[in-house]
Amino acid sequence: MGAAMDKEDAIRVVSTYIQARYPDYLADQGLDADRFEIGWVVYPKIDPTDIDSLRIGQTIFVLGDNGEIVESSSSLPPGFAEEDFVQRYGEHPDA
Repeated sequence: MGAAMDKEDAIRVVSTYIQARYPDYLADQGLDADRFEIGWVVYPKIDPTDIDSLRIGQTIFVLGDNGEIVESSSSLPPGFAEEDFVQRYGEHPDA
């Protein structure tokens, strides 16, 4: 597995992935990311004061430190995508 990347790198990697596959994917909103134990969850930025920016069922992207990208959904329970990723791709080498 690779070394942990920083937030900006995670957003850049996923942005490149999205542009190659989904050119119309909320390009105007930008992306944000949250760290979990072996990678990042990358998702569209939202404005909590704008009800239209809160989307259930939005595609989110789980990026592992190993470079693997898995698409998931914001309609899943919080933490589910991360847990599934850890089960599929193993523990962080420092764990």
